[in-house]
Amino acid sequence: MKAIGYSRISTADQSEYSLESQERTIREYCARNGLQLVAIFKDDGQSSYTFDRPDFKALEAFIRKNKGITHLVILDVDRFSRNLAEALMKIHELQSKFGIRVLATSDNFDTDFTDPSNFMIRAFKLMMAESELHNIRKRTKAGMVQAALNGRWAHAAPYGYVNRRDKDDKPILEQDPQKAAIVREIFREYLAGMELHKVLLKAREMGYKQRSKSAIQRILTNPAYAGMIPVPAHKGRKKPFAQGLHVPIVSEQDFWLVQERFVGRKRSVQNKEEVYLRGALKCWCGRLVTAGNSRNRHGKYYWYYLCSEHRENMSALKLHAQFQELLETLSMPREYIEQLREKLVEEMRARLGNQVAERQQLEQDLKRHQLQMKAAERRFLMMGNVSQETFNEVMAEMKADEVRIQRQLAAAGNDAPEYFERLNLFLDRLGNLWQSFKIMPLEKQLQFINMGFDQPFYYREGSYRTPGVHAALSHNLQIANEKRLLIIEKPVKTLSENPLVPQTGIGPVLAFRQTGF
Repeated sequence: MKAIGYSRISTADQSEYSLESQERTIREYCARNGLQLVAIFKDDGQSSYTFDRPDFKALEAFIRKNKGITHLVILDVDRFSRNLAEALMKIHELQSKFGIRVLATSDNFDTDFTDPSNFMIRAFKLMMAESELHNIRKRTKAGMVQAALNGRWAHAAPYGYVNRRDKDDKPILEQDPQKAAIVREIFREYLAGMELHKVLLKAREMGYKQRSKSAIQRILTNPAYAGMIPVPAHKGRKKPFAQGLHVPIVSEQDFWLVQERFVGRKRSVQNKEEVYLRGALKCWCGRLVTAGNSRNRHGKYYWYYLCSEHRENMSALKLHAQFQELLETLSMPREYIEQLREKLVEEMRARLGNQVAERQQLEQDLKRHQLQMKAAERRFLMMGNVSQETFNEVMAEMKADEVRIQRQLAAAGNDAPEYFERLNLFLDRLGNLWQSFKIMPLEKQLQFINMGFDQPFYYREGSYRTPGVHAALSHNLQIANEKRLLIIEKPVKTLSENPLVPQTGIGPVLAFRQTGF
């Protein structure tokens, strides 16, 4: 009599059931019962709930091609399946179609499973195997919930991080400096108004390997980058996130601003230099205008904007000429720029001086805290009257404080050279907004318009209209209004109304860094 063997392990039970030990037991069973073992199939790390496993499929193909197989030998029923209904159907199929009996090494060789009592015993074992699977899933989910509540990421590290173990041999995320810089750039460019396909191209220039926009979207919607751990739904738990123990790559504010943009995101369009307002300009009804070109009676083509709802063409030539005049009007006088430069440089130096002092203090706090943690460990080792549980609670609190200080350190970076360079470049460009706008790449032009003018930014009755403008563009608003170039439909917003702009005098300037202006 010929037999084949089958063994399986999953990642959850490798320590208890190795493939080698299963094979050895199967071979001993076959030898003991006079079976000729002609093949043995092994599924490594495969689910027990379905028969959609590579080597089990190979086993079935082997059965169809080789006649005379009478037995399929397994270590135990849970190696065969943890799905009662599927297992009984598969056993019946093997018996009825191929005449193959399924035997576990704990079964007597001559057991008759058509006997009601033996059938019930096997069905009970399969039922217990499925019950254990549900228990495994329940324990796994509870463990994932607890890990999340403790601030730990229990999965493969997202791009920009690597999986590490802390001194308690528990999982923790650690930043990969090169990839974390790419993640920061992805968030920065998307917040500045760049579309996903452009963000992807920029990331690939920096070394990002993925080729799909969906990969960029997964990064932008992953709360782990803001230091938050998603908590799986469990027993009616409503808290969606826990504070992670790892150091975030972006701020929570930036993360939530990105989510707001995703909620209101429209389908992106391929813009053209001839219609650079497309993607920023809206109709008075709130729809983004589209653009097209048409041939006039002289055979020449001209570009126009229109709303898909109202179908009223607006000459791109006219709108562009008026937009150029608007930017020239909003440009700052040179003497005002020099006054502003002097004031902002003074403010920046004061801010950066405070930042350096803050960083030095945080570094000292971190060293002192780490020494305290080492001292606490020594005391625990020397004293016998402190329980392990109490020690773990104390160390968890101290570790949380350490991570908090590291977060503050990460946020207190010293970008002084970049700040001064961007400040001077930006102030110079404020003196001629149109010339600066003309030399921007197309996607940067769109970012500039979206950041400089509140939505809806639209054209009606011969004038551009908007609820408000960025404070850096507000110098000559009265003149623009008198010329009917731009109508403000409510008072100019203050800095506190714009979450992207810090509430300091320097905010209007540095907020435009991301547009490349």
